[in-house]
Amino acid sequence: MKVYISADIEGVAGTNSWTEASKSSAAYSEFQQQMTRETTAACHDLSKITLPGCTTDGPLHSRVRIV
Repeated sequence: MKVYISADIEGVAGTNSWTEASKSSAAYSEFQQQMTRETTAACHDLSKITLPGCTTDGPLHSRVRIV
């Protein structure tokens, strides 16, 4: 199984308008950090998925890679 995670700042929790997603926005740095937290959480949760040959307490299946 291949899973691709794509993130964009327009979809980050807390953004209310397109102007907030602009690099010239005063809040851009805050939303940039939030996007990093959300993406990191998604990767962390993804690593907990149980696949054939993988236990919940053991390592990821040999065909699973986080890149």
